[in-house]
Amino acid sequence: MPGQHWKTEGKMRKTKIVATLGPATADDDILARLIAAGVDVVRLNFSHGTHEGHAQSFARVKAEALRQKKHVAVFGDLCGPKIRTGDLKDGLFLSSGDEVVLVPEGHSGGIGITNEECFTDVQVGEPVMLDDGYLAFEVTRKERDKLICRVVTGGRLKSHKGVNFPSTTLSLCALTEKDREDAYFGLDLGLDFFALSFVQTPEDVMELKQICGRTGVIAKIERPVALTNLEGILSVADGIMVARGDLGVERGFEHVPAIQKRLIRESRLRAKPVITATQMLESMIQNPTPTRAEVSDVANAVLDGTSAVMLSAETAAGQHPIEAVKMMARIIDAVEGDSYFETVPLQFQAATTFTQAIANAAVSAITNLDVRLIAVFSQTGETARELAKFHPRVPVVALTSRLEVLACMSLEWGVVPLYCPALSTPAEMVQSCQSLLLENGLVRSGDRIAISMGFEVDGAGRTNTLKLHVIG
Repeated sequence: MPGQHWKTEGKMRKTKIVATLGPATADDDILARLIAAGVDVVRLNFSHGTHEGHAQSFARVKAEALRQKKHVAVFGDLCGPKIRTGDLKDGLFLSSGDEVVLVPEGHSGGIGITNEECFTDVQVGEPVMLDDGYLAFEVTRKERDKLICRVVTGGRLKSHKGVNFPSTTLSLCALTEKDREDAYFGLDLGLDFFALSFVQTPEDVMELKQICGRTGVIAKIERPVALTNLEGILSVADGIMVARGDLGVERGFEHVPAIQKRLIRESRLRAKPVITATQMLESMIQNPTPTRAEVSDVANAVLDGTSAVMLSAETAAGQHPIEAVKMMARIIDAVEGDSYFETVPLQFQAATTFTQAIANAAVSAITNLDVRLIAVFSQTGETARELAKFHPRVPVVALTSRLEVLACMSLEWGVVPLYCPALSTPAEMVQSCQSLLLENGLVRSGDRIAISMGFEVDGAGRTNTLKLHVIG
């Protein structure tokens, strides 16, 4: 907020941390400790909870962030057309070779599932995966509103578990009626952006963007068809999430690591943020420490160049939410602090706009000169994003008077958001920049910095100047 002295990390973490709220974070003290431990972005999962509960969570996060003088973004994760089993009471134990029947929820004569369109789309011989792939069926024949299946991998099937059709092109709309209601609610609430589940095409993203206007949309990549349409999806989405749960079920767990690297690379090439999610520290739902494999998983996502890593049930319903965030921060700090640390290098296309040209020049300056940081005046966040994609060795400080831009910058790799009132002349910009950086302990007298700004042009997002400046 205007006039506030905002806190910055003594050692600025470049990869951001996303935490999901839930019953484990319902206490105000837990939430305060969560933010203090290093959370940059908070996720409200609209698959659970009520509008009243989400409104209270949003208010609590923003109030606590203000108290701690931090910028914390809050986004709503829309459910999408997730197919689940119906109410199975105590569940069913299924053995390999058993014959089972799937029917639309509410129908008799089989296991109910929450979608009717799939009964037309699914073909004989195609697989059905349930409960995150722990159970597997094969469709052996079809009848009206029935799929008769053979159990390939058995186990106990419980109520409301996920159902996936990995080989089927489903005629599903990514935006359900519930999602529309949640989106309008979130807009009124003031959410910083949304995540859209089960995106298959660019049109899915555009449907939500027509509702959201300037509020950002993160496309969750969960289905194989989304990989086929990735270029189009990235061209319209404001970022993506590597949603490894359903993606692993639908594409095969063994393919997820390579897909993750591809998604991160393609997002960076387009200066779009990317969140890596699902089971990153899963064992910490119950245990106070993670497995070695989980630590390596988080570390490799950081090395891949992800913008952010996300905690789901670990903070929403786990027994050790604070420890999970602290562990995530420790892993990131250890990787980024290593003398050999470098994210995957990329070859970017030549600049085609003033903003891209200024970003290229700033990166060149810090490569060849002893520059402490890059300060960016930006009313849209575009210049900060263009700089972030290079993963420069020094922080990018985004200065803006727009609070919604400040919040969204909390998701960008290596970007430190700071409020700065709108200014009109280069001299005012330089002086205000220097004062803010000194007040926040980001620089000392004698430090060299690079400042990018725009003036004497029409409209926002028109950066056209790079200045090298010595703090004095």
